[in-house]
Amino acid sequence: VTVTGDSDLLRENIVKDKEIFGIKGITEPMGEENAVIDGSLFPTRTTHSEDYIILNMITKFPLIDTSEWTSGTYLFKNCGNLETIPLLDTGNMSGMRSMFMYCSNLKTIPLLNTSKVTAMGDMFNNCSNLISVPLLNTSNVTSMNGMFRYCSKLTSIPSFNTQNVYTFSYTFGNCQKLSDVPILDASSVTVISNIFSSCTGLINLGGFRNLGKSYTQA
Repeated sequence: VTVTGDSDLLRENIVKDKEIFGIKGITEPMGEENAVIDGSLFPTRTTHSEDYIILNMITKFPLIDTSEWTSGTYLFKNCGNLETIPLLDTGNMSGMRSMFMYCSNLKTIPLLNTSKVTAMGDMFNNCSNLISVPLLNTSNVTSMNGMFRYCSKLTSIPSFNTQNVYTFSYTFGNCQKLSDVPILDASSVTVISNIFSSCTGLINLGGFRNLGKSYTQA
């Protein structure tokens, strides 16, 4: 497979190399309201109907050269049938916002190089089958809003370095099976609203170190 440029161009290349991604039976969309897949008519959500339908049909992702990519933002968004990904070279990526959003069959990911990443907002949002995540390097991350929202099968998280995170809004919202959360460094936090909203199974909360340190008067 030949994928050039950054994640913004990935959709175009997936269409060209659809067999490598395990996609079959795609025809051109019929206008802006419907698309034909394997002879069946599918309603579409947006005018980018072909993109959405194709991404949702991906069953595998090849090991491609991403060493020069600077962003993984939206890279796997809407890949609802993707269960695993290979260990991609993400060493130059600074953004991973919504990277796996709506990957509803994704169960885990490899230990990606996230040493340069600053944005992880909505990274795993709506990954409803996500069971575990590795201890990612989050030392430079500043935003984790909605990072694990609606990850309904996630039971615990590792001890992420959150010393530079300023927003935790809805980070674990609707994680009903989340039972264990380690102590989190809140030294830089200014927004923490609804961080554990609807986390009905939460039992062990390590707490927040230095919470309030960065608060300012309105």
